[in-house]
Amino acid sequence: MWSLETRIQILSAVQVVHDTVQLNLLHRRLDYLTDWPCCSRVAPVSAAETHACSRCPRCRSASR
Repeated sequence: MWSLETRIQILSAVQVVHDTVQLNLLHRRLDYLTDWPCCSRVAPVSAAETHACSRCPRCRSASR
């Protein structure tokens, strides 16, 4: 089997990859909320935001 040091290095690398993936998912979620204000649980307040909500994939699928 592998030495303890090798196992620790592998686990550290796996943790870095996991943290990077989680951070990317968080950024993607924040971008989604920025692009679609209707999904940030705040009612649209302007005509532009209402128009954006009509194109939002989440709102469109909910209205079907």
